[in-house]
Amino acid sequence: MNVAPMRVLMEKANAIIEEQTKEKDRQIDSLLSDDFSPHEPCDSALWVDKYSPKGYAELLSDDGINRMLLTWVKMWDECAFKKKPPSVEHLSELEQRNLELESTLKPARPRLRTAMLYGQPGMGKTTLAKIIARQAGYNPIDVNASGDRKVDYLKGLIEGVVRSVGSVNSMQENVTTKPNLNIPYQICENEKLWLDRAALQRVVEGCFGDIRSCLNTLQMLKSKQAADTTDRITVAVVNEAMNRQGIGRSSMFDHGLYHNYLGKNVSMSAVKRAIAAFETLDLYETRIHKTQNYELMRYMSTITISVHLAVASHTKKKLEFPALEQQLRERMRQSVEVLSAVRSRPEVFKYSRSCMILDILPQAVIIAQPPLKPESTWQSLIGTCASTRNLWRKFARFARI
Repeated sequence: MNVAPMRVLMEKANAIIEEQTKEKDRQIDSLLSDDFSPHEPCDSALWVDKYSPKGYAELLSDDGINRMLLTWVKMWDECAFKKKPPSVEHLSELEQRNLELESTLKPARPRLRTAMLYGQPGMGKTTLAKIIARQAGYNPIDVNASGDRKVDYLKGLIEGVVRSVGSVNSMQENVTTKPNLNIPYQICENEKLWLDRAALQRVVEGCFGDIRSCLNTLQMLKSKQAADTTDRITVAVVNEAMNRQGIGRSSMFDHGLYHNYLGKNVSMSAVKRAIAAFETLDLYETRIHKTQNYELMRYMSTITISVHLAVASHTKKKLEFPALEQQLRERMRQSVEVLSAVRSRPEVFKYSRSCMILDILPQAVIIAQPPLKPESTWQSLIGTCASTRNLWRKFARFARI
C-alpha cells in the first residue's frame, strides 16, 4: 500500500484551497463590478414590474391590513355602485370602530373618509392600493405629490374622473391566477438564477425587507451570471460582497460621529481620547481600502465604542449628520443606475463609460431639454434652436461612428 508523504498531501491541499479562494474572489469581483457585460440576450423588463402582483391573492403585505383596507373601500359601495355595504360583525371591536358608517348621511359612507398607507420604500404600498381599488371595482388614478400641486389641476383631474362613467366597474369575476410567484426563491428558479437558499436569505436580510430592492439585486446578480453556468452563488460569496458594499454605510456613520462630537460639553482630555480613536479608525479604513482586507472591519465597531466612552453624556443633543455628502452620494448612485440602464442596450454598450459621461449624455440632455427661458426674446429662442439643431447633427454623426 503506497502512502503519499505528508508534504505532497499538504501541497495538494494548499493548491485546492488556493483554487477555491481564487474562484470565490472571481465571483465577488464579478458581482461588484460596474461594467455590464451580458452573456446572453437580456430581457429588458424589470423583474419588479414582471413579477408585480396581478391580483389580491398575490399580495405580499400583511393579510390583516389587506382585509382591513379592502373592507374600508367596499364600505363605499352604496355611494359608488348603489350596493349594500358589507357586514363587519365578524371583525374585532377596534376594526368595527374604524369602519363605522355615518348614520345621518344617505347614501351610507364610512365615518373615516381617508386611508393613509405608510411604511418604508419597497414595502408594496402603491401596489396594495392599486390592487385593492381594482378588486373593489374601481380604476385607480395616479397623482404624483411631487408634481403639479395646484388646486385647479387637482380639481380638473377629479372632475374628469367623476365624469368618466366607464372608469368604474372594471373588476373581472372569477379571475384565475397563478400561485404566489413573488417569493424570491421561486423567481430565482423561474429565471434560472443559481442561488442557494442561505445566500438568498442573506440578500433578503441585506435589503431589510424591501421587496423592490431585493428583486433589483437578484436581477443584477442574474445579469452578471454566465449563461452556461450551473454553479450556485453561495452565502459566503454574498456575505463578502455585501460586507464590501457595506463599508460605505459604516463610513457614513463614522462621519456622523466626527461631525457631532465637538459639540459635546466635555473636557479636553475626553476630546483628545476621541481624536485618538478617530485616528485609529482612519488607519483601519485606509488599510482596508489599500489591502482589500475586509476582515479588519470587525474591529472598527469597537473603535466607535471608544468614542462613545470618551464623549458620551446624559445631556440630550440633536444629532446632525452631514447632509451634503449624503445627497452627493445619493445623486451619484442614481446617476450610476441611469448610466447602467442606458448602457444595457446593445446599440449603446459599444461606447465606454467615460465616453457616455463626457461626450454623449451631456449633449443628449441639452437636445432633450433645450435651455429655454420664459423671458427669452425671439432672437435668443431662434439662436437656441439653431445651436440645438447643430448639436443634434453632430450627435447623429458621432452616433454613426
